[in-house]
Amino acid sequence: MIWFRRIVAIPFIILFFVSLISVLLFTQLNDTVMNTEFYSDQLKKGDVYNFIYDDVLPQVLEDIEEDESSDFPITLSEPVVKSEIATTAEKILPPDWIEEQADIAIDTFFPYFLGDTDEFTYTFVATDRIYRAVQILKEDFLQSAAFVRVYDDLLTYLADKLIENIDELPFYPDLSSEDVANSFKTAASQDWIVTQLEAALDSFTPYITGETEHFTITIPLEDRVDSLSAAFIELFSSEETYDYLLDELITPLIEENIDQIVDLPFEVTLTQEEVISVIQEVIPQWWMQEQLEALIDEIAAYAKSETDSIRIRIDISDRKAEAIVPLAGLADQKLEDLFYSLPTCSMMEFLQQINSLYSGSIPDCRPEGISYEDFKAATGLDLESIVEQEIMSEIPDQWIYTEEELRTSLGENADFLDDARTYVSDGWTFTDEDLLEQLDKDGEETLNEVREWIENGYTITNVDLSEAMEDGGININDADRARHTLHTMRSLMWLLWISPFMTLISISFLVGRKWWSRIAWGMSILFIAALVIFVAINPIYTAYGEPYVEKAVPDSTEYEGLDAIMVDKGDEMLDNSIDTYINGIKMNTIYMMIGSGVILLFIVGWIVLWPRYREGDISGRIDDDYRSYI
Repeated sequence: MIWFRRIVAIPFIILFFVSLISVLLFTQLNDTVMNTEFYSDQLKKGDVYNFIYDDVLPQVLEDIEEDESSDFPITLSEPVVKSEIATTAEKILPPDWIEEQADIAIDTFFPYFLGDTDEFTYTFVATDRIYRAVQILKEDFLQSAAFVRVYDDLLTYLADKLIENIDELPFYPDLSSEDVANSFKTAASQDWIVTQLEAALDSFTPYITGETEHFTITIPLEDRVDSLSAAFIELFSSEETYDYLLDELITPLIEENIDQIVDLPFEVTLTQEEVISVIQEVIPQWWMQEQLEALIDEIAAYAKSETDSIRIRIDISDRKAEAIVPLAGLADQKLEDLFYSLPTCSMMEFLQQINSLYSGSIPDCRPEGISYEDFKAATGLDLESIVEQEIMSEIPDQWIYTEEELRTSLGENADFLDDARTYVSDGWTFTDEDLLEQLDKDGEETLNEVREWIENGYTITNVDLSEAMEDGGININDADRARHTLHTMRSLMWLLWISPFMTLISISFLVGRKWWSRIAWGMSILFIAALVIFVAINPIYTAYGEPYVEKAVPDSTEYEGLDAIMVDKGDEMLDNSIDTYINGIKMNTIYMMIGSGVILLFIVGWIVLWPRYREGDISGRIDDDYRSYI
């Protein structure tokens, strides 16, 4: 009869195995995916908070630089820059702080999603992080070697932009990016830039945190004018500038005072172009450099309001004196050519013409044997005096280069003078009003919301979430029913144990003769089932579950940059989650084995050994008695 019952129990044993496995799977799902601590543990186990700074941020910086559509001016892939940005960010938002905020968010949101609560309020306070960020930027980043590189990159970027738009200048000097960048460094040193950035941060921070309603950033420029003048002189000390100033300053002066054709004695003429060319030749670059420096110094004085107008006196008397000899030489050459082109005649005819010629007239012929030098001696010709009288006397020794002429030279950029004077006098100022003028209505609303969030903390409640879900097309009533259903299912999860428990009891009554033997049979089956599950779960997952998971998850080799890193981390965290899930099941089977094993040992000791020990004979018919019990 007992063996028949035990044969009948075989289907129940199979059912027990199936139900136990099912219950373990579902209960472990409840202990992991539906447990808030699971997510906190997985984030910590995956080292996500350090992963942000060790892998994500450096890759983001590289992706920004490699993006061809981005005109980002800083070389973010430079090791010193990349390292310092990551270090600065980590100081502002330490991994421990991020972990703390993540845990708070998980503990706030997940109970609501799981239906454990119907309300929640989450508030993120960022004010302390804002002030810490300002402190770290001022004390660390702006003083670091990385900022030196950032400073150089920004000035090089501005230099490249200037060269790209150089055609907007009245002339095109041959400038290199390095030359322009070095001039910028002269005008705005790194220490000065750091000082201005620190002042700007100090002004803007109370505004963005909501402590004040207004801000004013003022960059004083008066102390930069002299440095800027030196940089400008250095930058524009070039051949192109020299040629431009000759054309703008010297040529107009000659054109205004010299006719197109200058008639000299003896039918010699000099063109206006010839006069201009000679005078330009006697004006060296160093002399023009002095005039350029005087012009820039005068503009600087005007910008600093030290003068009310721009008036530069340019004295060219020494240049005029230098030009007399070459101009006389040019006239001399022309007269000599003319003299030798005359037909020859007798000495008597030549002398008669010389005596009857008007002063400054040339004879109709020349006698053989009379040279050009003899002719000049006979006529007392002094071309240098003639040039000085006929040409140089018409050109003023000096003239005043006025503000009107400078504005004309600058063309469309003439307003630069007024802007420079205003900026130098008052400093470059940027206020909250200027900021709002640059924002559209939506941008202004966003700014106000951000300021309010920083001041009071960013708060989101279940009401806000419900509104967002409805805006996204999700029926909030269906979502609430799903949450409540999930909560009910989780709260009744213990009912799942009824099936394997009742099945195990049924098996115990079928295969055991007495109460103790029935308990022993039940614990033995439980122990064996737990052991089988413990041993088999990893091979089963490897054979059937893992291929499916590998097929379902994306392959990181198909991605690049940040996407590849995120896919790799996602795969790692998925593997960790599965390991946690499987290990949880295995741990439950270990508990079952320990519990059932302890009970079995107790039964053996109580039923078999204890009575024999009391009678003083523990070596008797133990086997027969034990078989009689089971």
